[in-house]
Amino acid sequence: MLIDFVRTLDGEGELSTWGAAWQRVHASRSSGWTRSHEPVLVTPSARVLSALGDIDMSEVNCFAELVDNAIDAWAADSELVDAIPRISIHFERDVARRRQDIVVIRDNGPGMDRETLASAVALSWAGRARQAGLGLGFNIATARLGRYITVRSAKIDSPAWTVLTIDLLGMSQSGKWDLPVMTQEKIESDDHGTEITIRGLREPWRESKGGTLRRHLGDLYSYPIRSGMLAIEVNGRQVGPRQPCIWGETRSVSRRGGPVGAMVKIDVPLSDAVLCLDCQHSNPAKSEACSWCGNSGLVVQRRKVWGWIGVQRYLDSSDYGIDFIRNGRKILRRDKSLFSWENPDTLSSHLEYPLEVPGNRGRIVGEVHCDHVPVSYRKDDFNRDSAEWRAVVGIVRGEGPLRPLYARQYGYPVNDSPLAVIFRAFYRNDPGLKCLIPGDGTKAIHSQAAEWARLFHGGVPEYQSDEAWYRAAQVHDQIRASGGSDTEPPAHEMGG
Repeated sequence: MLIDFVRTLDGEGELSTWGAAWQRVHASRSSGWTRSHEPVLVTPSARVLSALGDIDMSEVNCFAELVDNAIDAWAADSELVDAIPRISIHFERDVARRRQDIVVIRDNGPGMDRETLASAVALSWAGRARQAGLGLGFNIATARLGRYITVRSAKIDSPAWTVLTIDLLGMSQSGKWDLPVMTQEKIESDDHGTEITIRGLREPWRESKGGTLRRHLGDLYSYPIRSGMLAIEVNGRQVGPRQPCIWGETRSVSRRGGPVGAMVKIDVPLSDAVLCLDCQHSNPAKSEACSWCGNSGLVVQRRKVWGWIGVQRYLDSSDYGIDFIRNGRKILRRDKSLFSWENPDTLSSHLEYPLEVPGNRGRIVGEVHCDHVPVSYRKDDFNRDSAEWRAVVGIVRGEGPLRPLYARQYGYPVNDSPLAVIFRAFYRNDPGLKCLIPGDGTKAIHSQAAEWARLFHGGVPEYQSDEAWYRAAQVHDQIRASGGSDTEPPAHEMGG
């Protein structure tokens, strides 16, 4: 190839010189080569495997990882009779032996036969087999929760359950890497799914944990639960979704350019890519092998960014921000990073929201779905250095500052991103319908609005719509228009 290239450029004059140079380089490279030997087989020790339990992953995220596995397995089988994936989490308290508290996670997925289960567990140690409903996260989550793991699985047409046990403590003591596999007769012939039992919990079970776990899972999986696409229960009680307490889509405020709605929808399709099932690296659409690890296990990845940016009915010092969702699960909750703008020339960060009185309290919220963006192994953040995440940021908040004055100052055009549109219309907190802030005719009633939000999240029917908040903002304007001579409206007129 080199000789042909030189001949094309220079004819025959320099061929001998280039050829000799190539031979010297080739000889230099070859002189350090040695004969190939058999590869060294490295088997991870049980001590290394048990150390997975020391990885910093929150208890809630451990359970969420197992919920994700169940959802993935259910979604991979189009022949399931059940309409939606159902996951139950059940704790058993061992009063006599505190360290033997047990948790059982059961799903209604397709299940696995003996060969599939054995292969999936074995491959999961290599960070693979996600398509089978397991993955490296399965090992981290189960080892983090407890010391003795039993996986029981069966397909609907299997005559029996396959039961596989992972005894991290026992393997650590014996040094043997053997996973016992047994069969267990089905009580009901058409039963199916996967059941994970974890004994010797690292954190002892307390009754209060049930409510805490339900609340966190209801927040993490708010969208699929409230959309009727997922059901989870903890100790027999259904997990309810955390509903966003936002102004209705029909509410709007008047601005110079016309009315601005209290919600801006996002629906931006992106070009397809192919995802590597081994390393989760995203490749160009027509790739035949992963550019990162070289494997050919690729699947087409449909990509788009969708959701909404909206306005909460109350202000809070922490309970605001944007939820970023991947495959139905919130990876970032109430994230506020997009409220700051980084100057690309100085790399200095400028907070743009909230800045109005009362200070440090905001109400801009949102839900943004970006299933294609890579996440950290703990699934508590996205890879913010990835091109995929940077593209999401560009779609949601744009490139320049949210504030028009700063955009002009730094040479950016008007920012028309969904976040900028909502920001310009709702960054102020003045009482009345102009900003959709409840008031009493004299001032904003932020504490009362927050109390109504508490009733909303508590499921009180009369506070599920935004009528109480709207009426309070409307009455504020009526009192101001009448010169403030009216007496304070009755509590029921204020939505109280």
